[in-house]
Amino acid sequence: MKEIILIDDEPLVNRIHTVLIRSAKPDQLLTAFTDPVKAFDYVKDHTTNKLVLLDINMPVMNAWDFLSGLKENHVSIDIIILSSSINPEDKMTAQSYKNVKAFLNKPLSKENIRKLIATEDVPIEWPATGSE
Repeated sequence: MKEIILIDDEPLVNRIHTVLIRSAKPDQLLTAFTDPVKAFDYVKDHTTNKLVLLDINMPVMNAWDFLSGLKENHVSIDIIILSSSINPEDKMTAQSYKNVKAFLNKPLSKENIRKLIATEDVPIEWPATGSE
């Protein structure tokens, strides 16, 4: 089972997603971070069997800094951008990173949670840019 790592500077968002994920799968391995720098260090040192749900706009280190850091450190890990951004440029930027598998809107839907925990692969397709 993949560990899901939530990275969002808003504690309430992490709490909501934790509750939603645990309600769908109580034994799901789950780690939440509100500090993206601490999350980066954790992910960099624990790369096996992980799925990261990453917010874009965070203080100190945003998603693009996080992703660039992973690339510079040759860390290959599945990332799903989870954001409230409706900016099409954010989606295009996310798609430029090969380890970013999807761009989903906050909060996670029950359907997306079901897909995330139902398989070891990332089963989510990219939504059409600019359609949301």
